[in-house]
Amino acid sequence: MDILILILIGAIVGFLGQLVAGRSVHWLLSIVIGIVGVFLGFYLWGAIAGGDSVVMGYVMGVVVAALLVVLVSRMRGRGARV
Repeated sequence: MDILILILIGAIVGFLGQLVAGRSVHWLLSIVIGIVGVFLGFYLWGAIAGGDSVVMGYVMGVVVAALLVVLVSRMRGRGARV
């Protein structure tokens, strides 16, 4: 069940990030980046905290996903290819 929730949260974060980033990132790419970022952040928090707080894992996932979407949009905006 956690995997489905992570995918949904990642898709939402990626979509919202695409709205903020503008046209520099394709909507599908931003959703995929959001999903990957949520997984990375969630499991990174689990490795750091030992799985103590699932809620903080979700929060960390959202933060990492948002940062990745912004980072990719900045790279795309400057002419870099991702």
